Amino acid sequence: MDALYVTTAGDEFGKTALKVLKNLGCRTKVLGRKESAPEGSVAVFTAIRKPHEKRPRYLRCSSVRLNDRVPEWAKTTPLQVGVFTTTDRKSRSGKGTFASALATLDLMYKTWDWTSGNPIPWADVNRDKNFKTGSIQLERDLSWRNSPASVNLIQRSRQDFTTCQRVEEQLRKEGGYFVGDPTQALQISPDFFLVSTAELETAQRNLELIPEFWKEALHLYYDAIASKDRNLEWLAKSVEGPINAEQLKWQRLVARALPKTLPLFARADLSSLYHLVEIQERIGGLGLVESWLMAIRQVAGTKNVIGDAQGFAPSFAESVKMAVGKESPVVALICPEGYQEEQGFLAQKLRSEGLSASVVSKETMEQELERRKGFLYLKRTGVRIDFLYRREINAASMALTEIGRGIMKVVLDGNITVEPPLNMIFDCKTPMAWVHDHRLKSYFSESIRAAITPTALLPEDIFTDFNLAGRTLTANDLTGHPYVVKYGGENIKYGFGGRAVYNTKDNADGVNEGLEQVRLGHPWVIQAMDETNYTVRQWDRNSGKIEFKHGAGRLMFHLVLEQSEKGTRIVTACTQIRPNHWKAIGCAEAVFQDMRLKERG
Repeated sequence: MDALYVTTAGDEFGKTALKVLKNLGCRTKVLGRKESAPEGSVAVFTAIRKPHEKRPRYLRCSSVRLNDRVPEWAKTTPLQVGVFTTTDRKSRSGKGTFASALATLDLMYKTWDWTSGNPIPWADVNRDKNFKTGSIQLERDLSWRNSPASVNLIQRSRQDFTTCQRVEEQLRKEGGYFVGDPTQALQISPDFFLVSTAELETAQRNLELIPEFWKEALHLYYDAIASKDRNLEWLAKSVEGPINAEQLKWQRLVARALPKTLPLFARADLSSLYHLVEIQERIGGLGLVESWLMAIRQVAGTKNVIGDAQGFAPSFAESVKMAVGKESPVVALICPEGYQEEQGFLAQKLRSEGLSASVVSKETMEQELERRKGFLYLKRTGVRIDFLYRREINAASMALTEIGRGIMKVVLDGNITVEPPLNMIFDCKTPMAWVHDHRLKSYFSESIRAAITPTALLPEDIFTDFNLAGRTLTANDLTGHPYVVKYGGENIKYGFGGRAVYNTKDNADGVNEGLEQVRLGHPWVIQAMDETNYTVRQWDRNSGKIEFKHGAGRLMFHLVLEQSEKGTRIVTACTQIRPNHWKAIGCAEAVFQDMRLKERG
């Protein structure tokens, strides 16, 4: 058993024990004062020694003997350890230390689990002479195994194992759940990611401001490109970066043609509730998320689902039909390399919602698409395309190819809808920094400032200061402290898939790369690092065991932005927890969970 050891913030002996266990490489967590021990974790707490208990003992590992000494927060798990003292006793050999006692404890749990032939973790009943058949000690310790808490946990463990198996079977049956190949699939958890009603209401209230944020950002960008005021040049450059004259021409042509056009959709990425780190408009992994949510909901039902129980596809299809004005529009999904299976699954789901959807590889657009008489067509079928989802292309990259320029001409003729709109502002992270720039204070409301995580533009040298969350800093102040520096511009090479996102706590690599890139004209941004971590249970596909993992999370809310009386709304909500890492991205070790509302009470 890969144990998770927990204690509470007010227990000094417990915290000392967890510090030692952490140094031994064990998983540990200090609970908040109102938190209870997760079921199946090992609760470690201060225990008062009883007169008959031997004085040299550091720990009481047999849960059955602790009884009235178990604090309330630890009663939610049957695995309990009492700590009598943390002070090493004198020993000529140097053995028998507090640390060695904890190492023995962890070894006991590592060699035991609920399915083993040995019914208890703190002794081997098959070898220990004290556990003779019919002995008082055996009966007492077996009573722990047969207690309601232990029986419930055993049953829950079996149910969880079955749930994970069934989710995997469903994923394989559907497809679309991986990128590249099935070995790169995310990890399965038997649990939901639970949020309270108050947490969800806070998120909803803030996320509803995203359309207003984009409207003000667009206003600013158009002011910058229309003005001869040199004081606004920096703002336009923070969107456009170091693109060439031809690319700039096309970007401004399509941007000016769509002055008030907002995206239909968005994905808000949070690292905790509520800490918004990015607003994604070229949303990645829609097919993957759809496949995972379908599989989980097929197995576990839809009770307390956040958003649409049917997933993202119905809302996507409804929005596309409204935008195009047709009941059965033709849709092309521009697919990045390696995403064919995932995007193909999305296309399949969209077809079931009445769209004529197909996947077009980014690498073969010239061979698959053609512009004729002001419209865009699929070469293979000769069918006119009504709606194009531009996942990994933008005005700058399209300006470099004949078919890309052709698509933009179709946009300028008003004969196709492209999502997100062909304006590179929707490809950038830099507008989040505008919200908190004192020079632009009059453009954004206080509500938007409160909803958008404090963000600043990285200057091009170590001497220029900037303001972040009320602090005046320079690039020299970042290294060794909890900040995140990341590429903020439109360029796919740098900005796709978390490639250029750095933690400044450990070294200056991110700061140095960022400064070098800024000097070349590429915009980078800085945010305070949210060090929130989550404990999650993960099913190991190889061993079949369910283990506790601990790491950073990405909480993802897929949104349909205001297009009707329904307003902006959450369509799906899910999380990816990446064990043993500060940065949560959609990689093979990340654990996927469907986000659900907690039961009241």
